[in-house]
Amino acid sequence: MGADKTKYNLIILEEKRYFEIIMRAARALREGKIVAVPTDTVYGLAADATNNTAIERLFHIKEREEERPVPIFVDTMERAKHAAFIEEKKLEETLKHYWPGALTAILYARGVASPLVRGRGGLTIGMRIPDFRFLRDLIRAFGKPITGTSANRSGSKPATSVQGVIDAFDGAALLPDMIIDGGVCAGMPSTVVDFTVVPPKVLREGATPSLISLFKVN
Repeated sequence: MGADKTKYNLIILEEKRYFEIIMRAARALREGKIVAVPTDTVYGLAADATNNTAIERLFHIKEREEERPVPIFVDTMERAKHAAFIEEKKLEETLKHYWPGALTAILYARGVASPLVRGRGGLTIGMRIPDFRFLRDLIRAFGKPITGTSANRSGSKPATSVQGVIDAFDGAALLPDMIIDGGVCAGMPSTVVDFTVVPPKVLREGATPSLISLFKVN
């Protein structure tokens, strides 16, 4: 038996209310709130990736050290280029081949996302375009990148269902402000590749196994 759902602001993602739900979630993000969302891999915690206060709240909810970077989601290559340096044609072609999809690319960051989500002293950012219509539409409605960290407490297993999210935060001091129930996610996290080194290096094997044969595994 799972943890109690009644204390959560739980919204079922229904096609007939699709745009209403997107607007509600976008409004919550503008208010600095944290929204648990379904993705093409596992459930994630979405926050305004440019808002330091929202990111601090995200860390408190996850019970996670602030020194650890957080990946972000964008909806288009144009927004990706606004958040990171993607200037080499070969790099852009590689990203376009795997995006939208389960590739998290570590890139040199521009000054768009909060320093709290960036790595290496603010120099890098982990980013991807998810292969999930709802998330891309949410980012488009919100107008900024959002965080894409898994919807669980630090050190626990990523959740693939809403009940998994609720169980992960059972007994926690702080809870996500809203949970969007989009059913069961695929379950395998994204493949993480560091494109700031030559040759690019796979930091985590995940849902895009074809990348393993292309790049060196760390």
